[in-house]
Amino acid sequence: TMAKTDAPDGYTIAAATAGLLRYPYMQKVDWDPIKDFTWITGLGGYTFVLAVNADSPLKTAADFVAYAKKNPETLTVATAGAGTTMHLLAEALAGMADVKITHVGYKGSSEAVTAILGGHTMATVDAIGTILPYVQSGKMRVLLSFDPQPVASLPGVPTAKSLGYDLVYPAPYGLVGPKGMPPAVVDRLYKAFKAAADSDEYKKLLVQLGQTEWQKPPGEYQKWAGEFYVSERSLVERAKLLRQP
Repeated sequence: TMAKTDAPDGYTIAAATAGLLRYPYMQKVDWDPIKDFTWITGLGGYTFVLAVNADSPLKTAADFVAYAKKNPETLTVATAGAGTTMHLLAEALAGMADVKITHVGYKGSSEAVTAILGGHTMATVDAIGTILPYVQSGKMRVLLSFDPQPVASLPGVPTAKSLGYDLVYPAPYGLVGPKGMPPAVVDRLYKAFKAAADSDEYKKLLVQLGQTEWQKPPGEYQKWAGEFYVSERSLVERAKLLRQP
C-alpha cells in the first residue's frame, strides 16, 4: 500500500513478487499492478519444484502422473496456501497431465513441508530454497523443477518442459516504487542495486538460497511485468480462483 500511496521520491520502495501480478485476478483491488507502480529493477528468481518424501513410492514425475491417473483426486499435494504460486503450479501441472489431484493448502511453507515429512500428504510444490536442506539430508526427493533450464543444485532432476509439459515458471522478483518516480531517481536506485546484485557475495547468496540470477533494468522490467500479468490469468483460471466481476 505504501508503495502505491507514498510520495514518488525514491524513499519508499517495495519488494515485488509474482503475487503482485496475480492478486487482481483473485480479489478486488483499488490499484493497477502495472500503471500504479514504478518498476525499478529485477533482483532474482525463485525455483519451484515438485517434491515428495524420500520414502514415497513415487520415484519420478511419471510415477506421480500414473498414480494420479489410476487414483483420481486421492493424490494430495501440499502447498503454502490457496492462491500461492505453489498452488497454481500444482493445478497447472495436473491440468496438463490430465489428472485430478487434491490440493491441501497450509498456512505457509513450513507447515506444508512438515506435512510431507510426517506422511500426511503425498507431494508438495515449493521453492527449492525451502526444501533443499531436506533434499540434501535425504529426507525428501525432487521429481521435477519448473525452471526453464536444469537446476545446478539439483543434478539429474528434469524440468517440466523437458518432460513435455509447457510449463515454465522462473518466478522472478524485484523492486517497485510509487507511480511517477523521476527517471533520475529510478536510474540511481537501479544502478545501486545492480552493483550489489553483480557482487560475488550476492551471487553466492542466491546459490545458497536455491535462487537464480535475474536482473532487469527499469524499462525491460516493466515490459516483462506487463506480459507476465497477462499470462497469470490462465494459471488463476486453471486453479478455479478467478474472482467474479
